[in-house]
Amino acid sequence: MRKKKMSIVISPHLLEEMSNYVRKRGRSKFIEQALKNELKRLKKQQLIQAYSESAKEAREENQFFEGVSGDGLSKA
Repeated sequence: MRKKKMSIVISPHLLEEMSNYVRKRGRSKFIEQALKNELKRLKKQQLIQAYSESAKEAREENQFFEGVSGDGLSKA
């Protein structure tokens, strides 16, 4: 996969902490993996929110129809 170059600005504290675990030549790979993980987490959070909203709507619809005793069809 072709890579794109970009510049980022981070706090000196984060740079120092990252340097304790990652060599200078491995920073890009480390940051790319951290970004992938964060995007995955955000997508999962978004899906959970969408499912939660959908479930709420379904519960509200079920409550609306709760008083209905049948579908109008006779059992002959």
